[in-house]
Amino acid sequence: MTTPSLKGKVLGGWRVEEHIGSGAQGALYFVRKPGIDGKPIRGAMKTLTLSKDVDRQQMQLIVHELDMLKAVNSPYLPKVIDSGSDAVKIRDRTLGVQFIVMEFVNGDNLEEEVRETGVLFPYDWWNLAHDVLMALSLMHEKGIVHADVKPL
Repeated sequence: MTTPSLKGKVLGGWRVEEHIGSGAQGALYFVRKPGIDGKPIRGAMKTLTLSKDVDRQQMQLIVHELDMLKAVNSPYLPKVIDSGSDAVKIRDRTLGVQFIVMEFVNGDNLEEEVRETGVLFPYDWWNLAHDVLMALSLMHEKGIVHADVKPL
């Protein structure tokens, strides 16, 4: 199923500002929400758009992922800020959207960095590999298998 763009929509009080990317289960968006102190809270929202094509197994996967992510507390992984479901009108249809909002971790895009600077030094690769493997290891300890990490 093609996921429709949610840019400009509000889900659970979060304004969807920008599409970041798509993965095995849905899309990822940059979102903002007013905080209690008036300062905006930034987050990364992972969505699963619900339709007749979405089966019960997909729903169970995102609920399981949410439960597992809430159980992991690590400097290598973003923290879950919010979750829920909401209805959104797109064109002439109303769709249900299940979402997880995680803290937004600002950083460089590896593909862009390599394109701009060329080959990374071995030390940089070592640090990157260490951090990714630490995150995956912690997830695997909690029974989470990341659906978007796969060999080439």
